[in-house]
Amino acid sequence: MLPEVSVKGPIVRFSEIMYHSPSEDPDDEFIEITNYGDEAVNLQHWCISGISHCISEATNLDPGSFYVLNQSEFDGNLSNSGERLTLTDSLDQVVDVVEYSDSDPWPPQADGGGASLHRMMTMRRGVGAWAAGRPTPGEFFVSELEQPERELAISEVHYHSVDDDPQKAFVEVVNVGLEPLNLNGWCITGTSFCWDNSRTLQPGSAEATVGLLGSEDLSRSGERLRVVDPSGAVHDTAAYLDSGNWPALADGHGASLHRRNLEVSGEEPGNWVAGVPSPGVPNDDLEMSLIPIFKEVRYTESPESSEPIRITGLAGDFVSVRLVYVVDFGTEIEAEASINDGLVTASIPPQEEGSLVRFRLIGESSEGVEGTWPIAGDGMQYGGTIVQSPVTVSTGLPILRLFMPDETWAEAKDDQFLDGDEGYPVVVALGGTVFDNAKMRIKGNQARFNKKKKWKIMLPHGYETDGGGLFRNSVDQFDLLPAATDKSFSREALVADLQTLSGGFSQEVFPMRVERNNDFLGLFLYGESLDQEWRDLMGFSSEVYVWKAELVSKLKPSDLLYSDSKFGQHYERITKDWIDDGDVLLRNLISTLSSLSDNEVVSWAYKNVDVPQVVESLATMRIVQHSEWQHKNYFIAFDPADAKWRLVPMDFDLTFGRFYQSPCNAKCDAIRAFTYIEYTKENRLAEIFLTNEPFRSMVDRRTRELSEIFLADGYLEQRLEELLADMEEDATEDRMLGWAY
Repeated sequence: MLPEVSVKGPIVRFSEIMYHSPSEDPDDEFIEITNYGDEAVNLQHWCISGISHCISEATNLDPGSFYVLNQSEFDGNLSNSGERLTLTDSLDQVVDVVEYSDSDPWPPQADGGGASLHRMMTMRRGVGAWAAGRPTPGEFFVSELEQPERELAISEVHYHSVDDDPQKAFVEVVNVGLEPLNLNGWCITGTSFCWDNSRTLQPGSAEATVGLLGSEDLSRSGERLRVVDPSGAVHDTAAYLDSGNWPALADGHGASLHRRNLEVSGEEPGNWVAGVPSPGVPNDDLEMSLIPIFKEVRYTESPESSEPIRITGLAGDFVSVRLVYVVDFGTEIEAEASINDGLVTASIPPQEEGSLVRFRLIGESSEGVEGTWPIAGDGMQYGGTIVQSPVTVSTGLPILRLFMPDETWAEAKDDQFLDGDEGYPVVVALGGTVFDNAKMRIKGNQARFNKKKKWKIMLPHGYETDGGGLFRNSVDQFDLLPAATDKSFSREALVADLQTLSGGFSQEVFPMRVERNNDFLGLFLYGESLDQEWRDLMGFSSEVYVWKAELVSKLKPSDLLYSDSKFGQHYERITKDWIDDGDVLLRNLISTLSSLSDNEVVSWAYKNVDVPQVVESLATMRIVQHSEWQHKNYFIAFDPADAKWRLVPMDFDLTFGRFYQSPCNAKCDAIRAFTYIEYTKENRLAEIFLTNEPFRSMVDRRTRELSEIFLADGYLEQRLEELLADMEEDATEDRMLGWAY
């Protein structure tokens, strides 16, 4: 555009920046410089910092002329999140500066929405001098030509189905124009999908891409999507995340994201709600106001009993706000809250020592729309904290605090039939954070009938924790291992030590003091869940097939006689269970293992098995004397990323000479060990490595290497002394509860 004031001499400014092309191709990005003055200027030796580019040749820029620098002409690139660009002349004097961003108040249309940033006010700097518009490199910008008439908008996104089936993911679009629209040639960038046939969409009608997207088209962590017409013009932009202020129920918990208003930015979390997936069915009301959102909520953590709990936050678009809170398991109480210059403040009066205090902020916008913290559709209904109480126990262990009403606990501790993500509501406090609306249930098979149970803890939807630095990675669920057959409380922790030492697949295990409602529940071991987060940590691809061996499952040819349902009881499908393929991959493996001769099977294993991984598993389990893992208590996995099979041991309570013995179980004191050279061969895949050379030599050599460290004089003794020092008081208290020791 022309300068808004009359100027004399050369006036050179940044005039246009295309920093994020909708094509995601950096070669489509550029910087434009314009001479707004009335005299020419030589740009030789002028430089732009931020991209580290200098103009080396004589380059005259006449009045009203443009210098366009394409991304392919400079070494760096224009950051999609923001950049500070400085234009300096040949004397190294600063001529112009712009520091753009992809966040408010900079226009979101320029962040991959098809627009570029245009300088609208020549003599001003800062965001107020810039606007978004269609790219015009080498031309003056006329704002009236900024955008095409919108014809298609994104109305619903289902990015993570409850059963993880990628074929159920979809994007829904609505014809927001006044005429029927032929979708042929339209695309949804951010995915690989384009309509490639004539499909007419009537005004106000919706079309969804059910079953048409690629397996990884919609990221489960977040994505920016754009509707692009056949000419390349962007008609709408939408974005989502699986965290923050986005509804957690849409992240694999049965809901999809529904847009409230098609005329308002699709990148605002307040413009989306979680709801039942309804592909191809437009919402009845698509002109609703945005849900206001509380931001940067802070509160007093672990207050003393004489200290009020103070809550603050940014008000967003709220005009009124109130606070409700619950002490322990009582009824909601309303407390005073206020807004002053956009800052929300509220206070809960001091509470008794050890009290669980949970609270929720509720606000209303000027348009009468209610918003809450935690947000609607979140996994938690309340935030919370625990009032400090005097230290009355001596423990060297981390403390996990559970809060559950007595009547709920009475049901939970006797319910031996829940599975999957089922569970009883519980509040979990760990690492200084309170997680409301978590779940817990009894876990295991015959272990469900032990007096001291094994528990699965599931955090509320959308939340993870590293336990305040306790855990090696953030998790959304974990196990509480009871050591019900181990009077030493140490076997599973020692196995974890060896796995870490070996450098192979490992499960993190360490002792914890667990309390319920501030009373001692028991000494348990934290057990890392071998779930998706664990598989990611171990390097499996997202396409891996995993089965868990249950009952007696030896990968023997007799297993092929089982019906699909019985086969599934022996080999429980853990991943990709939406694929109804009769477990053909695993069945083919069993058939192959039973049909090859010894010479053939060695050659086959080199090509089709992760040899180092299986050797590592056999060596470590041989050292710890795991008595069951080859015929149950293991995962068998096939990863299409490298086309390799793997055997992953699990469940390490029956190790170091401990066997399941009925009826005394944990009351038994007897232990026994395998003869080293005759370690059992109860799994057809493991048998290949324990019978055939050179695999047997590999297993023997790795066993010796690890044994020389792990079984060296004093090594285990020192580790046991460390464990005893940390948990002696808790172990004594645990035994006094009368568990089956």
